[in-house]
Amino acid sequence: MPNRVKVPLVYPLNLTALKSQSVSDIADEYLVTPTFVRAVLALPACVRVMERVQTEREAAVAS
Repeated sequence: MPNRVKVPLVYPLNLTALKSQSVSDIADEYLVTPTFVRAVLALPACVRVMERVQTEREAAVAS
């Protein structure tokens, strides 16, 4: 099994600063597609939903 190499993020993303820019401007700046930018900006909300579902599942199993 090959060793995994950690690849540093070339452009550190500051999501708070990015929200003031348009999706097209961000995509142009980071050389990615607008769809990718929308997906990255949606990640925090997705994580919150997944954490809530996990908490509810654990509570249901515990009872």
